Amino acid sequence: MAHISSATESTSYFTIPSAQRSRDTIYICSRLQSVMNAAARLVFQSSRYDHITPLLHRLHWLRALERIAYKLAVLVYQCLHGLAPAYLADTLQPVAGLPGRQRLRSSSTSALAVPLTRFSTIAATKI
Repeated sequence: MAHISSATESTSYFTIPSAQRSRDTIYICSRLQSVMNAAARLVFQSSRYDHITPLLHRLHWLRALERIAYKLAVLVYQCLHGLAPAYLADTLQPVAGLPGRQRLRSSSTSALAVPLTRFSTIAATKI
């Protein structure tokens, strides 16, 4: 977590709310990983001090952050190939197709533009 907080402090375009959302996301993912680890230990009736990685491999489970990255990659693939709902597919745009970005180096790659969002469901759940 230290490398993330130092990155947000040294970068001027991060705002305080986005940095807070990032910390909240990391906290939620670590809590989710703890629950997954406890479930794996329960399934195999293993000790708390046993290594968790072999148990996760035997269950064919990904770690929480790896699962999020996998689900996101599948969703992007579905959007690009017309397999996702239209409201999701319409939000993804190649950088080369955006006005004012055709001359950027990223327009020659298959980079996608990240749409801006105004609402956060994570911050709304915080008490």
